[in-house]
Formats: sequence, C-alpha cells, structure tokens
Amino acid sequence: MSVREVEAAASGAPAAHTSAQAATRSSVRSPSETAAASVVLRDLADEYAQLLCAHDPEAAARTGLPGGAILPDYSPAGLSERLSAERSLRHRVAAVDRSTGSDELLRRHLLERLETSIQFISAGEEGGNLGFLSSPFQQIARQLRRPPETPDRAGSDEADLAEAEAKRVSGWWGPRM
Repeated sequence: MSVREVEAAASGAPAAHTSAQAATRSSVRSPSETAAASVVLRDLADEYAQLLCAHDPEAAARTGLPGGAILPDYSPAGLSERLSAERSLRHRVAAVDRSTGSDELLRRHLLERLETSIQFISAGEEGGNLGFLSSPFQQIARQLRRPPETPDRAGSDEADLAEAEAKRVSGWWGPRM
C-alpha cells in the first residue's frame, strides 16, 4: 500500500479512481521508497561480501575486507552455517521490491549469486572435486605453502649480471693506463 492510499483511507474520503489507475499508482515509486530500497540493497551487498570474507580468507585478501578465517571451512558444520546465512540473506534480498535501475540490477545479481551458491552447497559440490586446481583442497594447500625465505629484490638480478659482465670485460682487456 502506498503513502497516498494510506492517506486516502485515513481521511475517510472515497477513492476517486478506477482499478487501472490504482494499479498504475501503486507501481509508481516515490523517491524516498527508491532511496530506502537502494540503501537496503547496498547494506545487503556489504553483508554478503563480509559473509564471503568470513568464510574465505582468499576473498578477504583480494577485497581488503577483514576476514576471520585462517583457512576456508569446508566442514559439514561450516557449510551448514554458510548455507543458513546465505538462505537468510537471499530471503531478505528478495523482499526488497522497490528498486529501480541500477539497484534492480544489483538485486538481480545478488539473488543469482546467492541462489547459485545455495544450490552448489546443497548439492554437495562445495567440497567435491578435490583434484582440480580450483578445488577447496587446492585452495587450502595454497594457503599452507610457506612464503619465500628472503623477499624478492626487484631488479637485483639485473644489477648483479651487469656488474659481473663489467668485471669480465675489464679482465679481458686488463687495467687501462
């Protein structure tokens, strides 16, 4: 029910429009309704990003958002918790119906991502295919690899090669007088 319909009902005045006009008026969204939907959708998108980062440290590192996990949690309890959180989030995104333009695009994208993730986890695919490079097992293995002992000094190899070449050439010609 729109704000105008509530005001008309509260004033006790009979509505002077047809059902077609009522349908048209109910589909027209006020700027405040659209702005509120925009804020809600962006908050839900932020919550989804934080949910992903809480369960996947690689996603947290790529986005720069804080993540609580050291390694991805592919245990049945961890997947169940994530599935429950994503289902709740999907229902809240689906409940936002006053979006337009780019906000509607964001809403559709969030719904698609959440539904795909929910189906993937429900089918048991999140922990399957451990031999593939993008599998959860390989992601954990990448996290467990030790970093190099010494930091890579960019350009140091080229400088060392140039110095060695200069010494070699000076050795051939001998010292100049």
